[in-house]
Amino acid sequence: MTVATENKLSAADYFSAKLSYEITPWTLNLKLPEGKHLVLDVRDQEKWELERVPGSVNIPLKDLSARLGELPKDKTIVPYCSNIICGLAVRASLQLAEKGYPVQMMFGGLEAWKKNHPVDGKK
Repeated sequence: MTVATENKLSAADYFSAKLSYEITPWTLNLKLPEGKHLVLDVRDQEKWELERVPGSVNIPLKDLSARLGELPKDKTIVPYCSNIICGLAVRASLQLAEKGYPVQMMFGGLEAWKKNHPVDGKK
């Protein structure tokens, strides 16, 4: 039995969905001026204060469920964390999607953002 059979999801369906719910830093930067996205940093506040995507809001993952009411439902919420191996943004994206928020996770996290875009913070 293959993985696709066990999950009842084809590889094509999986990758199509993945592309729909992820956004690259480059694409996000182009879309931010439209005002339809809220960038959400789910790392600890101390890390956010040091460096962050400009204009991002900080709600650490551990506080997200208690602070969902602070997030608009009329914008796409774009969680991010430190890098591609950080799992915080994935967990936040799932939590937001389960609560009915439009969501797209920023692929690669802050590390990917910094390759082509400036950051705000104390650094």
